[in-house]
Amino acid sequence: MASDENIFSNLNPKTLGDVSATDINRTTRDVHIERKNLDALATTVLVNKATFRGDGGPIPGTARCYEVESDTGGKFAFFTPAAGECWVCTGASTGTMNGTGVLKLQDQVAPNVEVELGQESTGGVNFTPVQTPIYIDENVNLIVNFTSVTGDCYVQAGFIRVR
Repeated sequence: MASDENIFSNLNPKTLGDVSATDINRTTRDVHIERKNLDALATTVLVNKATFRGDGGPIPGTARCYEVESDTGGKFAFFTPAAGECWVCTGASTGTMNGTGVLKLQDQVAPNVEVELGQESTGGVNFTPVQTPIYIDENVNLIVNFTSVTGDCYVQAGFIRVR
C-alpha cells in the first residue's frame, strides 16, 4: 500500500516536466480508496493537477501528428499509446488518395471489433463525419483501412495526450 510519503519519495528527484503518467500510475496504483489513505489520495490528486493530468485536459508538450500510407491496401494504426496513457484525436484528413480510406476504432483485445468513424476516397479533405472527441489508449487504436488501392494513399491525424 502506498502512502503519501512513498508517493513523494518514489517521484523524487523528478520535476513536473519529467514525471510521466506511467511514473504516477506505477507509484499510485496500489493506493486503496479508504479513509486511512486520505493523505495518499490527496497527494495523488495534487500530483495529477500539478502535471496537468487532473482535469482530463491536454497535457502541454504532447501534441503529435502521424501519417499512415500504403500503396497496396490494408489496415494501419497511427500509433499505440503506452499502458496508462490516453490520447485524443484532434482531427484526421487525407493526403494523396488513390483508393478509399476508412477511419476506424479497433479493439486490440478483440481485433475483429471495429467502429467506423468515416470514409473518404478524395485527396486533401477532412474525414466527415468524424465524431469527436475520439479517445484512444493501449486497448483501442485509431486505424485506417485502405481498400480499392490503385496507387499511393496517405492519411494524417493529430493527437494530444490527456492522461
